[in-house]
Amino acid sequence: MVKYIVQRGDTLGTIAAKYDTTVEAIAKANGIRNPNVIHKGQVLRVPSPHYDEVVKHKHQSMSHYWNKQ
Repeated sequence: MVKYIVQRGDTLGTIAAKYDTTVEAIAKANGIRNPNVIHKGQVLRVPSPHYDEVVKHKHQSMSHYWNKQ
């Protein structure tokens, strides 16, 4: 999950495309009823499969390091 601060001109569609997710997934994660209404400065939780992979990989790498000690 990524935290994203809405910038001027953002839409859930552009944010979804940037993080390879869907408008519906972002709306659901944030309890947004009307996906056409977001505000500059609003903090959104954005489910992103790529971010989850990076965190998982980083955790596995550190586990591997510590198991060698």
